[in-house]
Amino acid sequence: MNRLGDNTPLKRGLVWVTPRRQKGILLEAVEESGVYRVLIEDEVIELSAQEILPVDAEHGESPIFITLALHHLDVRDAVDLLDKKIQRAILASADCIKVIHGDERGKVRKALHEYLGQSKRVRAFSDDTARRDTTWVYLN
Repeated sequence: MNRLGDNTPLKRGLVWVTPRRQKGILLEAVEESGVYRVLIEDEVIELSAQEILPVDAEHGESPIFITLALHHLDVRDAVDLLDKKIQRAILASADCIKVIHGDERGKVRKALHEYLGQSKRVRAFSDDTARRDTTWVYLN
């Protein structure tokens, strides 16, 4: 499944690589493995589809994302603030939200993931591969 929440194969071309927060060129899919080879500067790396977002090649636009730090809040306040931020992000035409919850496997992360799994405004979400205290939220 790709970041857009479906099984549509990603196409060769310009992509946004979430863990590195930069553009790359999608070269090819590794057969049936769900892994893609992406060229970033002079390096070819392998990434899952969930770590890649397509870029509007015609306009060269990178996905718009908003960062939200919740590591200082309790569970209820964190979920409430995330809900409000999702509403604002959708109004601002953002593609995704980078949520820093500050705990890798704690109560805040678990509550946020439960909320995100039920939200109709969220297309998909995943943990950041580089920072386990961070979750990427992809909006409809």
